[in-house]
Amino acid sequence: MYTPLYPTAAITQTMRYGSLASIILSAGIIVSSEKRWHYVSKFCLSIIVGVGITGIITAGLDLTARYGDEKGLMLAPICSAFIPCLLLWDYKGNNNLFSFLFLPLTFITISIFYPNIIGSKWFFVIGASFMCLFIKAFHIRSIFLISIIGIVALIFIPYVSELILPLLTGDFTIWKFTRMMDFLNVFSFNSFEEWFNTIGDSPKFRIDEFINISIEYWHKPFYFLFGKGFGGTTLHHNNLLYWEQMGAHNFSDEQIINGFYYAMHETTGVIYLRHGLFGLVFMYTTIVSLIKRVSSSAWALIGIIWFIFYWNYAQSLLLGGVAISLALMKETYKESY
Repeated sequence: MYTPLYPTAAITQTMRYGSLASIILSAGIIVSSEKRWHYVSKFCLSIIVGVGITGIITAGLDLTARYGDEKGLMLAPICSAFIPCLLLWDYKGNNNLFSFLFLPLTFITISIFYPNIIGSKWFFVIGASFMCLFIKAFHIRSIFLISIIGIVALIFIPYVSELILPLLTGDFTIWKFTRMMDFLNVFSFNSFEEWFNTIGDSPKFRIDEFINISIEYWHKPFYFLFGKGFGGTTLHHNNLLYWEQMGAHNFSDEQIINGFYYAMHETTGVIYLRHGLFGLVFMYTTIVSLIKRVSSSAWALIGIIWFIFYWNYAQSLLLGGVAISLALMKETYKESY
């Protein structure tokens, strides 16, 4: 069956990602100068610090929104996703202790009592920040050693969960934390099927999207290398999950009625559908380049978080795209604040 393009979606996505590519390219050109690199770096850093202060003030004044029956930090801008990464900056003197130590630790502590707007990913960002802090302390740049550290961290997930879970309050926060721990606790299961049946619907849905795109390419292998482009779609090929019911909050009515899906929910699925294997290779090489830089630039972790989770989301998170340019150019300049 021929998979049609949705003209409006194709045009919208092309314009959106054309703008995104322009922003990242422009940022790369701008930070090619050492003076401008420091200017852009300090400007973006100020945004993250300002968002952290805003979140703390709104929590202190109880200016919170509600998520179901619970109060949450829903009024904090969504780029609060990057606040734990402030731990990775080198602070010099007491003037910077507030921004790079007190602020992120306070915000992390507040999130124990209030649900965070970015949900379960918040706990992943916190864990990644502390792991990168360890990598930075020992100046580790080997992908092999970083992978070993990541595997060891996953092995200790059950023990970390037992320590943190009693500290959390609120059903939503506990549920999100538990879902994240179940997703990361891969070594506690005997098979992929057992692990897959345990994780929450959100990650399960995203994995199923990738599986269905792969089946789509199995039927149409001429799309496999370079994907279907902007506006390209996939059918729902399997019965692992029922998209027609679960998709009510994930896909538009247009997609559900027609049975053609294009709005994937994670970067990997989006890139795989639009750009095929070529896109996944580009994504992999970019992330590897950033991982090699987490010991020398905090912008690298912010770039990784944005690229893996958020490049398909809110415009306020485009700071993460700029972070990629800052991280890749960091080798040339001495970072100072």
